Amino acid sequence: MIDQKLEVSNLIKPIIDSYKTLNDEWDNLLEIGLKDYLTDQTDKYYFTNTFIHRGEKVEFYKIYYPIKAKFKNLSSNFNDLNKIFENYKYVTIIGSAGSGKTTLVKHVFLTSIISQFKIPVLVELRFINDYGGDLERLIFEKTLKLSAKPSERILKRALKNGSFLFLLDGYDEIFSTKKNGNQSSN
Repeated sequence: MIDQKLEVSNLIKPIIDSYKTLNDEWDNLLEIGLKDYLTDQTDKYYFTNTFIHRGEKVEFYKIYYPIKAKFKNLSSNFNDLNKIFENYKYVTIIGSAGSGKTTLVKHVFLTSIISQFKIPVLVELRFINDYGGDLERLIFEKTLKLSAKPSERILKRALKNGSFLFLLDGYDEIFSTKKNGNQSSN
């Protein structure tokens, strides 16, 4: 069996290499935190715990059961991200607890890496409950792991060029006092 870290490195290498060749700014962005973010997040979602295998992580796609999302006459398993996002700029997945929304988001994250569609940024919105800043600040800190101004400026420019896919998971887990930027004065 291949070493997990090596497997994740091999998985993300093509997407990192494709962006590194764009220009020095992208190379710098990847070196100051984005590469670490992609490695950590890919490792987190590519190898997952299950109820059955609590003591060891297993490959996500060895236990993944394809989920379909439906909207009117449209149906998708989110395997072809180009097709979905050429038709829709924003996609919202709604379902009851345990229906597979988070699993589907993990699948989209990994599919984006594997297909080199875009650089996925998965934000678990429940973390904003105990966070002192706003969503934008949380994304910068999560992806860069640094607060250096040049890094943030470079990331903002990279965000504007459309190379990222933002996946926001768990809106229902945000405290009502944190939604819509409302802050409680308690």
